[in-house]
Amino acid sequence: MCTSTFCDSLGMDSSGILLKSGAFSCTVLDLTKPSIASGVNSLTSNIENVKIYPNPSRSNTTISWTHTKTEAVTLKLFNLAGNEIQSKSLLSNPGENSEKFDLSNLANSIYFLQNLSQSNNQIYKLIKN
Repeated sequence: MCTSTFCDSLGMDSSGILLKSGAFSCTVLDLTKPSIASGVNSLTSNIENVKIYPNPSRSNTTISWTHTKTEAVTLKLFNLAGNEIQSKSLLSNPGENSEKFDLSNLANSIYFLQNLSQSNNQIYKLIKN
């Protein structure tokens, strides 16, 4: 029995129907069926060989990648709450590219680095310790 103010109960009957009681809402994802987002995997990315080093890092970290064409790229750093901490817009050229991030003023935590361009949207985990 639940005694918390923020209590919610979930259950399932014998036929797989979700039974819910309480004040919170719930969304159930059926990962056995294709979704609209499944087409994302078919995008052709022009960015390859992404490396983040050092990771974990104490002060500075570098993201490097190989690009197949000239393209505008935005690198964004997010905290665990989803707040954007840093953002860099640059022009990525064919071949090896890299960019440094200064983490020295950030708290020790896990961050997410988004590599975004017209042909690419990838997110990587970065640890500051």
